[in-house]
Parts: sequence; C-alpha cells; structure tokens
Amino acid sequence: MGHSFGGTIALEYAALYPQYVQKLVILDGAADLPTSLGEWQTQIQQRYPAAWKFALNSTKTKAFQGALSKGDQCAIAKAALAVDTLALSRIDGAQFHHEQQFHDQRFQAEQHALEAKSGLTNTGKMSATYFAPKSDFPCYRFSAYEKLTMPVLVIVGWYDGAVGVKSMRSLANQLPHARFDEFDLSAHFPYAEEPDKFELDVGTFLSE
Repeated sequence: MGHSFGGTIALEYAALYPQYVQKLVILDGAADLPTSLGEWQTQIQQRYPAAWKFALNSTKTKAFQGALSKGDQCAIAKAALAVDTLALSRIDGAQFHHEQQFHDQRFQAEQHALEAKSGLTNTGKMSATYFAPKSDFPCYRFSAYEKLTMPVLVIVGWYDGAVGVKSMRSLANQLPHARFDEFDLSAHFPYAEEPDKFELDVGTFLSE
C-alpha cells in the first residue's frame, strides 16, 4: 500500500518487481503530478483570486507562458508549480494544504495531535526536496501500466485536493486489473475520515 508520495514509490516498485507484489493498494497516490498541480491552480484561482492575480502579474507567469510556447511538458509543469508557489506565498499556505487534505478539519486536528504525541511529525524536508526548483518530480507521470499485472485497488477521497480524483480515476482506468474506490466524505486521508469503510474495502480486497 502506498499513500500520497508513497503511492509513487509503490507504483514504481510494483512495476520493477511485479513478481514480488501479489496485490497493490494505491491510496490517493501521486501518480500524475502535472494533472494534480493543474488542480492546485484551479483551487487557488477559485479560493484566493487576489493571490492568483498577484502571481499572474509576475515574471513566474511569463516563464510559464514561455514554457507553454515551447511545448516542453516537464518545463511547463515546473513553471506552473512556480506560479502556484508564488500565489501560495501570499496566503496561509499551511491552511490551504490542510483544506486539500481533510474534508472535515476536525480530522486534521486529530492527525496533528497523533503526530505530536508519537513524535513522528512531517518535517516538510521530503516535500522541500522533491518540489525543489531542480527536481523533476513535478513532471512525474506513471506510465508502466502493462507491468502491473497484479490486482490493484485505487482509493481516492472525493474532496482530495492534493492529488485529485481525476488522476486516480485515470490510473485505475489504464491498469489491466484495477478497481476504483471513491470515498464520498473524505479528502486525502480516507482512513482517518472514513475508517470503517476503509477497513472494510481494503480487508475485502486483500481477502479475495
């Protein structure tokens, strides 16, 4: 099972070593970053129009337009992320990500309390690395669909603003033996927001 960035790792491992993977669960996984980051832009535009307008009037947007004219998909993704990041610098970025990840913010508070108690907090160092200017991770799209010959359960929360429903549905549609499982009351953490359904669905998939 791979969740979020762990979904990237799980997909790549299963594609490289399918003989060692009997079943695979991708949970709100980062399988198509350009599509996910495109959804970030939509969210920023709708919720923070002033911040988005500020970003549009910057050199970052000129660089994005230049990348579009050249058609380099990786350069486009990186330039789009730079515009998003600039817009987010004008607002409460942490709250933006909380709202991407939790439909009901009570569960965000619960998750934060659990992390604080355990000491296993998200330091942000990994995301700072794979979203750094020189990183190609914003360009990442999983494409080795035919190598995933095992049954795959693709789970996504309907309100997930971090990776989005679109990328998860596309992944499930392109895999040879995948089942798409949508959680109607969840965002990026279905196991926190709908634990009973999560336990039932994953347990059923693993026991089949």
